[in-house]
Formats: sequence, C-alpha cells, structure tokens
Amino acid sequence: MYVVLWNDRHAEPTVHLFSDMYEAVAWARKAVHSVCYCREDVVERNCDGVDTIYHCSYSCENDHIIVFRCEIDKEIE
Repeated sequence: MYVVLWNDRHAEPTVHLFSDMYEAVAWARKAVHSVCYCREDVVERNCDGVDTIYHCSYSCENDHIIVFRCEIDKEIE
C-alpha cells in the first residue's frame, strides 16, 4: 500500500491510500500543482529510502506532500 500524506498550513493534514506507487506519485504531483502556482517554490525529491518514495515541499512555510510505502496488517482482530 502507498500512502500520500499531505500537510498544508491552510488545512488539516490528510492521508490518501493507493495500491499503485506510480498513481500515488502522480496524484501527489497533481495535488501540489493545484495549490502552488509558483514553480520556483516546488522542490521535488524522489527518495531512495526503503519506505519513502517521493517528497515535495512547495512553500517557505514547510507545506509538503510525501508518498511512502506501508504494509497494512490484514489480521486485525
């Protein structure tokens, strides 16, 4: 499972779940560009970490969106 965590100072943080990594990253990029109109503010990083796939900050106020991999425990009682 891939989780997109969106932390923007104008709203509460949100979490969005995806089963496909490329879909999650594409959604995150589209989300950033829907709220940030100044391309110079967008700093995208593809991450080589085990869990973090993509990180993008898009303002001087630490607004950011992160895509990371997680495992969902299907054996919840």
